[in-house]
Amino acid sequence: MKFFLCIFILTFSFAVSAQHNCAGKVISIDLHAPGDVQITIEGIGTGNILCSLTQKKGLVESETCKAMFSLLLTAKATVTPVRLWFNNDNNTSCDKGNYQDLNKFGFYYLRLEPTQT
Repeated sequence: MKFFLCIFILTFSFAVSAQHNCAGKVISIDLHAPGDVQITIEGIGTGNILCSLTQKKGLVESETCKAMFSLLLTAKATVTPVRLWFNNDNNTSCDKGNYQDLNKFGFYYLRLEPTQT
């Protein structure tokens, strides 16, 4: 019984460690011809694909992507950081590289960070 409990705890701890989030300032927002929204976020990477305005990409539906695009424009215009959550990434570093599809890291959530007063 103790053996199975140890296996469960080890498995659960690895699953939890793969989930993380990263925040940064939106540097640029680009639209690629097929409808992909590409973003450059300070500390995360340059030109990374977040979602698609025309089709489901990863866990993000196209309608959700349109709302995310609006949120990103607001973040850029107000110089407010955004936070991204990932749930399928063994590399918990926030640097995801350049021109990557963030869905391969399990991107699933985007938030406009609250402003500091």
